[in-house]
Amino acid sequence: RAGRPYARSVPSKHCLPKAALPDPGLVFDTLLLREKFEEHPGGISSLFFAFA
Repeated sequence: RAGRPYARSVPSKHCLPKAALPDPGLVFDTLLLREKFEEHPGGISSLFFAFA
């Protein structure tokens, strides 16, 4: 119903064991690692935009 806090009340049918999950380091290197660093022209930190 609208206006109520969301909570997952249905149990998952397909639980993955922790051994089946990929290595967190591999996930980071594959998805988040950047090729090269490009400094912002105004010298603004990228965290500034994350907190905005």
